[in-house]
Amino acid sequence: PDGDWNTFNPTNSFENPEKRFVNVNAILTDSNDNPWVVDSGLLGSRTFVNGSKFVKINLNTNIVDQIYYTSSLNPPLGFALNDVRIGSRHAYLTESGLGSVVIIRFNSL
Repeated sequence: PDGDWNTFNPTNSFENPEKRFVNVNAILTDSNDNPWVVDSGLLGSRTFVNGSKFVKINLNTNIVDQIYYTSSLNPPLGFALNDVRIGSRHAYLTESGLGSVVIIRFNSL
């Protein structure tokens, strides 16, 4: 959406990974042509609080519309989002670290 989202610096302790892409693994557009970004939040073996997320970007306004943080799932060590498929009411995210699927129910797309 803007340059700030694309400038994560893991050596800066003041950097906030909630509003930065840490490690994008997939981008897929929904039926309204809005891109959804899967960010594993991992750099090598390092994880970042709220770095793992699923982000919707509104191309009409060029802003982030929605963010789903996986920290709310209390993921175990090794959790790594890597891909997504989007349906009319759900997103299905694959997770390669443990071999699981995360399902997110949308209120509306």
